[in-house]
Amino acid sequence: MNRRPETKKEYHLLLGVVLFLFLLMAGCLQTRSLKEASWSDESLREAYAKPVAAWPQATLEPGVDPDAELAALNDVPHGIDRNRRELGKQLFFDPILSASNQISCASCHDPDLGWGDGRGQSFGHDRQQGKRNAPTLLNVSRWEHFFWDGRAASLEEQVFGPIQDHLEMNQDLTEMEQELNAIEGYRTAFREAYGVETITRADVATAIADFERTIRSRVSRVDRFINGQTDALTDAELRGLHLFRTKARCLNCHHGPLLSDQQFHNSGQHLMGRPQEDFGRFYVTQDSSHLGQFRTPTLRDVAFTGPYLHHGNIQELREVLTMYNSGMPQIISRRTREAAAVIPVHDPLLQPLGLKDQELNDLLAFLEALSVRPRTVRAPEFPRNEAR
Repeated sequence: MNRRPETKKEYHLLLGVVLFLFLLMAGCLQTRSLKEASWSDESLREAYAKPVAAWPQATLEPGVDPDAELAALNDVPHGIDRNRRELGKQLFFDPILSASNQISCASCHDPDLGWGDGRGQSFGHDRQQGKRNAPTLLNVSRWEHFFWDGRAASLEEQVFGPIQDHLEMNQDLTEMEQELNAIEGYRTAFREAYGVETITRADVATAIADFERTIRSRVSRVDRFINGQTDALTDAELRGLHLFRTKARCLNCHHGPLLSDQQFHNSGQHLMGRPQEDFGRFYVTQDSSHLGQFRTPTLRDVAFTGPYLHHGNIQELREVLTMYNSGMPQIISRRTREAAAVIPVHDPLLQPLGLKDQELNDLLAFLEALSVRPRTVRAPEFPRNEAR
């Protein structure tokens, strides 16, 4: 049988405990209600009319940079002079860098196709099909790692990968140097741009990398919104922005001016045990904890840079959102699991989101507001010796 409090002291103590528990529950419920509150379009617009630092709290997981946030991609001069820029552009578009003299860097990185090639996997030498999707080169000057698996540490190092690859341009670097040095126009261009008399492979890499540093996104409506133009986004796009930062959890991996943490994650798309099996970063480091990890792609101009993911199997941006909404499950057959010594570790940042159709539509609208069709870049004329 429960004992009643017999003194005022006991009664007040019991009352204090009850009051404390009540306040604690009220606080938890209030916190939960704030996180799950249904925002009206008017209240969202009021909340996001403030500077970025005062925006509603973002949903960030432990281990993610607590300062992770969206940032505008403000235009900063690239500082590359015209001679270098034009020479690099000629080399980038010139198929003379391939063994067949039919394939150029621009074959897989076409400015009219978002600086990709619009294919799931690219075709290369002798129409051989590559293994991965050609990523966009937009804003490549700001990347910290190159290729989907990060195997190149610099733009200059990156240049030689496709040129030498037997599936891509299949070019011998010594033969490339001989061909370029035999063309008077290229010798003159290198002399004027870099002060060299003999063209070397290092000079070629420098020139192409200098041109690639000028490949940039245009200012988007999201940039203008971040910079204070509060009417730059529609209501749907603003709802998508809020979802991006909160319920959809996108900000955990996609933040900063590039909307990429520039890290490597296993999103479950390694296709283990299937014909397109690809373990990504593991091939570079040989560290089993990196199995199935790939570089977080930028979301700049994402509406113009499909197909999507490293394998390029996804054609529609909405389908990518649907996959992330399901948590990007890591699908591995039982037979493959039983035979494998090590199973890739699915990134815990990826979880089912429970987004409704309208929320997915709003998120898509935001991603489209991040996208501006890249500037038109026309292929230049190439130096060639006159026929005698």
